[in-house]
Amino acid sequence: MMRPEIIGTALVVLAAAAIPYLVPLTGVIGAARDGLVALFGLHVFTVIGLLAGLGAVLALRRGYLLRRRLRHIAGGLLLILFVAGLLGLWHPSTQVGEVNLAQVSAGGALGRVMTSTWWAALLWLGLLAAGFALLWPRSAQHIARETPGTTWEVMKWVWSLRLDRHAGRALASTPALLRRLNTRPDAPRPIRPVEAVPAPAPTPALVAAVDAELDLTPIPPAQPEEVEAKTPAQLGMDLDTPVGEWRQAADGWQLPPLKLLTKVEPKKKSVVDNQRRAQLIVDTLDSFGVDSSVVEINEGPTITQFGVEPGWDVRTRVVTERDAAGRVLLDATGNPRQNDVEVARTRIRVNRITALQNDLALALAAPALRIEA
Repeated sequence: MMRPEIIGTALVVLAAAAIPYLVPLTGVIGAARDGLVALFGLHVFTVIGLLAGLGAVLALRRGYLLRRRLRHIAGGLLLILFVAGLLGLWHPSTQVGEVNLAQVSAGGALGRVMTSTWWAALLWLGLLAAGFALLWPRSAQHIARETPGTTWEVMKWVWSLRLDRHAGRALASTPALLRRLNTRPDAPRPIRPVEAVPAPAPTPALVAAVDAELDLTPIPPAQPEEVEAKTPAQLGMDLDTPVGEWRQAADGWQLPPLKLLTKVEPKKKSVVDNQRRAQLIVDTLDSFGVDSSVVEINEGPTITQFGVEPGWDVRTRVVTERDAAGRVLLDATGNPRQNDVEVARTRIRVNRITALQNDLALALAAPALRIEA
């Protein structure tokens, strides 16, 4: 017997060699390619992938995986057949090789047959149920156990809605609806002849009564009403103001004097201590461990701008003082003398200040505050 890895390698080579069959070829190879496409449709790529996977498993001497996963493999194949039936309902205008999928469907002849008749459609749906049961048996058992009870509850709920009454009314109104739909609004309706009925001749007594009731005297045309012209009333002149102080308009009218206006005292400009606010900014930032200083204040009518310069982030360490011989020096209390020595100095990052925007607005009691870097 041949070794399994040899068989697997041969299947991989066969699957790789099948790919050129999908491009336009001539001769026997082209006919075989077109036959596969006509049979499987787009599933021909799935067949090639399955062959390649089977060959890889055998080449790696993992044949025991096929025996362990036989149930899953069978369920997957049934679902692949179900997908072929779905593709059989699709007829795209695509050509693979020399085969036009619009004629054979995307699932090929195999997918088209699955939905051609009612019994084939039932078998096709059975493939879905069987594949699902093989892949997920516990879920399938749960669904099969709960489906009858759920179906009964749904039927009782539908019956409680009394849909039969509505269905009866709909069926009763169906003939009238069909007659209305079949009647064309633009179709000419038949004209029935109407017999002319001669009017009775008026009697002299009737004519006399009508003439007595109607006043046939001609109505004279209405005369236009005369509208009395009203002269505009002129305001009285300001005789208290000297003539030289009169204010005249461009059209010669006298303007009212300015003394009619009420004098309003100018509002006192509120004095804001910007130096105190600048110190408040520095203290607020310092309380969060950010060293800074206000180097510029630009006061405007509405907005006051404070120029804040970031300080330095200084890192220090404690160093014990020693003499020339290396002995530790002591202070008056007998403790070693220690000094803080600067190790590194870096500039404060701007994002540490911008992150405190809300805290600065709260400290300054400002409704809005904007930081520009």
